[in-house]
Amino acid sequence: QASSRYVFNIKASYGAELDATVKQLASVGISRIAAVYLNNPFGTGGLASVEKSVKAYNVNLVAQAPLEVDGSKMAAAVETVAKQSPQAIVVISAGKPSVDFVAAYMAAGHKTTFYMLSVISNAQLVQALGERARGVVVSQVVPSPWNMSMPISREFQALAKAKGITEFTFSQMEGYISARFLVEALQRAGSKPTRAGLVQAMESMRSVNLGGYPVELSASQHSSGKFVDLLMMGRDGKFTK
Repeated sequence: QASSRYVFNIKASYGAELDATVKQLASVGISRIAAVYLNNPFGTGGLASVEKSVKAYNVNLVAQAPLEVDGSKMAAAVETVAKQSPQAIVVISAGKPSVDFVAAYMAAGHKTTFYMLSVISNAQLVQALGERARGVVVSQVVPSPWNMSMPISREFQALAKAKGITEFTFSQMEGYISARFLVEALQRAGSKPTRAGLVQAMESMRSVNLGGYPVELSASQHSSGKFVDLLMMGRDGKFTK
């Protein structure tokens, strides 16, 4: 939020993730999609983003249905969406209702491609859905921890392996990038950093490259989210391009 002096965000917003998703769907010729959304401000805000993006990319939002936080009314959500046979479903949700909807939709005998947000972990997907997780597309706001072509991913892997960590997650990668950002800011703040000096250092990061991950901040811009990637869950529970 630019309105708070002490808040900095270096990841893309959920709106940016959803826009990238709809843009990708349009680019591969998918014109009929549905959206299910958590019935709270997070979900309705995401739905508003999708409604804006479908107009921009000329995609039809043929169905939408709320997902209750407590998991109730799941059958009704499945029926509402399935009636329109969408080519893809964007799941604007977090936690258990997300995977429960996918499981219920498949159990009812319907087929489609599911697009989910970065808030869903690859471990959670595989644990809940097993082989059925294959083909689910998840937007990510940090580089893949398995990516050998990006310096920051290689750094992460080397440090993780040195600590005996061999199973990677995107949550770990997010934490690593946040730490790298903070260390960069502390170095810029000098040998005796103060709170004001640290804020100024972060605001000075107008065009910084953290091993392939871009950060662009200023005194008037405390949010820098440009990186969004879409990855598909593969056969082995790992993401593929």
